[in-house]
Amino acid sequence: MILMIFSRSQSCPERRIAQRMLASEITEFVHGEIAATQAKVASSILFPGPSESLVAESGRTRADDLIAALRSDRRLVLRSREEFLRDTVTKLAATFGLTNSRGKFTS
Repeated sequence: MILMIFSRSQSCPERRIAQRMLASEITEFVHGEIAATQAKVASSILFPGPSESLVAESGRTRADDLIAALRSDRRLVLRSREEFLRDTVTKLAATFGLTNSRGKFTS
């Protein structure tokens, strides 16, 4: 198995096969199989390959799959599209705790 992964990594280094396999194995060992699967789904959506589409084979959008994969992550905060369109970037950053205050952006 190791030789096969090594060979595939050598022939297509840009696909990062060995790194992905190692990350998957460690995630499964530390957090369990479900968390490893969720991490793979999130990773494939957040860092798609050149041939990957925004629409999954199931017809659902990849965003739906990402939300499903991250549903148990307490850092996931869902907001309406209207809220994102209505509020400024500085307000959203402050709302989501990315900065201590909106004033840091406006001064």
